[in-house]
Amino acid sequence: MLKHNSQYIQALEVYRDSLYIFQQIEPHPHGYIISCQGAIGDIYFAKNEYQDAEAFYSTAFASAKRYLFSGDDHLIRCIVALANVYEKQDNGIRTRSIDFCQQELVLQRSHLPDNHFSLAHILMKLGQLLDRIDYYNEALMIINNNISQGYEFKANCLMLMAEYYHGREMHGQALRFYREAHIIQTKIYPENHSLIVNSKTLIMDTERRITKQYCTVEMNLPNHNL
Repeated sequence: MLKHNSQYIQALEVYRDSLYIFQQIEPHPHGYIISCQGAIGDIYFAKNEYQDAEAFYSTAFASAKRYLFSGDDHLIRCIVALANVYEKQDNGIRTRSIDFCQQELVLQRSHLPDNHFSLAHILMKLGQLLDRIDYYNEALMIINNNISQGYEFKANCLMLMAEYYHGREMHGQALRFYREAHIIQTKIYPENHSLIVNSKTLIMDTERRITKQYCTVEMNLPNHNL
């Protein structure tokens, strides 16, 4: 992750130069152009310059809608990126992000099979925005039907589901999903990867919460010993 302004400036220069080069090629390599526009938007987003981020995300989204097929990964990334920036621009009010994602989900579903992997990305974002487990469940079902395309993505979905239950103090369910995510992470990341360390910490914390909860219940049970 870029942490210093000099790194942001350098990254912007690289992507702007790349974008200029790709735009000179005929026929235009639209996928590469859209990727560069999205990457520039990501840098502005990281800098909290949301108006500039939206400008590049919107340009990339318009190009993706015009030149790419429904379900294309570049297009789906644009949808999620715009939902993220709308939420930031609206100071956490999610109405515009939700309406946009729901509109795009309906549109994508009209062109794609029910189990198309790309739909899971939008469903997961809606799960976050609406704080609803049914969207996560539907996304996970699609991921499981396309598991060869995204073990990392499945782990991310499981972590979001765990956080959903954790926020409701449903620690047993949260522990289940944290453990499932951790197992996948240990298979695809190096041993000391930050995601593995984080999920292990969350598992231990949740186990302590369950133990504490159990002990509290035990202490409050009536003593029937004479």
